[in-house]
Amino acid sequence: MKIAKIVAAFVVVAQMNYALSQDETDALRWSQSFFGGSARSMGMAGSFSALGADVGAMATNPAGLARFSKGVFSITQGFQNTVFNSTYVGNESSVSRLGLPIQGMALVMNTPKMNEYGWKSVQTTFAFNRLASFHGRKYYEGVNYQSLLDVFAEQGFGVSTSDLAFDRAFTTNLGWQTFALDDVQNSFFETEYLPRLDGGDSMYHRRTIETRGGISEYSFAVSGNYNNSLYIGGSINLQNIRYFENMSHSEEIVNPGSFSLRSFNYDFNLESRGVGANVKLGMIWLPSDEMRVGLSVHTPTAIWFRENYNADMTAFHDFGTVTTPASSIPRGDFRYRFRSPARITGSLAYVFEKRLAMNIDLELVDYGRATFQTSNNIFYQNNFSFENAMVNDFYRAVVNTRLGMEYAMTPEWFIRGGYALYPRAIDNRHKNAAEGNHFFGAGIGYRKGTFALDIAFLHHRASSEYYGFNPEDSVNQVIFNQRRNSLVVTLGFRFE
Repeated sequence: MKIAKIVAAFVVVAQMNYALSQDETDALRWSQSFFGGSARSMGMAGSFSALGADVGAMATNPAGLARFSKGVFSITQGFQNTVFNSTYVGNESSVSRLGLPIQGMALVMNTPKMNEYGWKSVQTTFAFNRLASFHGRKYYEGVNYQSLLDVFAEQGFGVSTSDLAFDRAFTTNLGWQTFALDDVQNSFFETEYLPRLDGGDSMYHRRTIETRGGISEYSFAVSGNYNNSLYIGGSINLQNIRYFENMSHSEEIVNPGSFSLRSFNYDFNLESRGVGANVKLGMIWLPSDEMRVGLSVHTPTAIWFRENYNADMTAFHDFGTVTTPASSIPRGDFRYRFRSPARITGSLAYVFEKRLAMNIDLELVDYGRATFQTSNNIFYQNNFSFENAMVNDFYRAVVNTRLGMEYAMTPEWFIRGGYALYPRAIDNRHKNAAEGNHFFGAGIGYRKGTFALDIAFLHHRASSEYYGFNPEDSVNQVIFNQRRNSLVVTLGFRFE
């Protein structure tokens, strides 16, 4: 579906009427969470669903909490370094950003039952997990014969200058107010806009996209141990989603011609906040002392979003600098609802003499089932039928795979490793340079009495395709390669 690629990539054009700009890029951002929890589970790349007895189980299978025989309190701190490498018109650039997020916190209270058969214990758990991080800085630069002003001029066609502030506030009006665009009347008495550029001008482009925020989940869970062979659990989860984006685009004329314009800067800022809720149910069955079989279901997450956004532009001419008048700086807000797809995870684990534990998780999620829904507020009503059809066409169902292993070198010391693959969500019918998300985990742990210390290193890499404008021309394609290294530390304490 060619139109899906165009709408997804034409970021700036969509911003002119932001109430209609929700697209598959947003749908994947709100739907694609990974794994959080403790350094123990992250050292195994999140592969822990059938093993349990770790607070990281809250993110995938709450039945794993029933494997605790004592109360536990833990806190997990992370350190992140995210690097984005870009390729644009033959130029390569690289930028990085550091972060220090709290990855998780959990309190598990165990209530033993003095039954010889039947229910052995019940656990009540309160937890916080960070499921996704949006922290990053992307940058690209290079010479291009196309300009963002061409987009602004095209978008303003047929709109009179008196209506620009209402109809094209975030694009054409900013260019016109700063004299980067001229208005003319054609022979049909229609208003046209022309960039103050000569026909053969080349522009040196620079764009920075800085993002912050993440998806955090606050959970309340109840779990139970039935006869040391069946473990069940369920949780009610509230999600807090924060996404902040600052996009700064600049162009400089390589060889200025007859017009006054020399360069310009365009800035767009977005603040998106969401609150959501879902339910997770799970079980773990032990058919033998060595084998564990797990199953969990995550309901769709219903999320309520509120967004605020603004834009600004400055043009530099041979006669001086022209800024956007304060009265013409556009600001807007929008509200909508979103439902992320459900998840089903099957798990299998093998434990050998309490020395070696191996686990595999297979998680099924259909990103094409993500849906935008109109706000209940009458001032923000919108029909998302086109956007939802686009999401359904562009994305597919995938099986996320997580593999992990833990080995006890001594009764106190443990080493861990893991790998996770989240395949690309884009349907293979669509040509796109995006690749899946790969996670490589390694860790070490220490247990002594009531104290536990776990340290994990997690490497995450992914690739994506981006267009600032005009995705029909490959000269505007940017390939971003992400490399994120995380060091995670968990302190845990057991109590009766």
